[in-house]
Amino acid sequence: MRERVTELETELKTKSEQLVASESATLAQRSDLANDVKVMRNALDDKHRELEQSQRRLAETGTELSAATQRCEALGESLREETGHGGSLQEELASLQEQMKSTLNVITFSSN
Repeated sequence: MRERVTELETELKTKSEQLVASESATLAQRSDLANDVKVMRNALDDKHRELEQSQRRLAETGTELSAATQRCEALGESLREETGHGGSLQEELASLQEQMKSTLNVITFSSN
């Protein structure tokens, strides 16, 4: 009987040591998982900040693009106005050239 008690005590001691080792391993795994979660949260926060910064830059670029488009449209309108004005100047120049020819013809005819 005594041998059986000793055998059971040894088995209990072994099982207790296994339980302690298992609990220790479980705690280590929990600690590792907690660290992993912390690292992932930090990485997620970093990516979130990067996303917000990219969104701000995109909004700024959109605003700049809109302003540049408006400037281009205004320049296009100015160019159309100047081109139209240039056309009327060409017509006026042609008219003045005709007047000069007529005047020269009159002068030439008068001097003969």
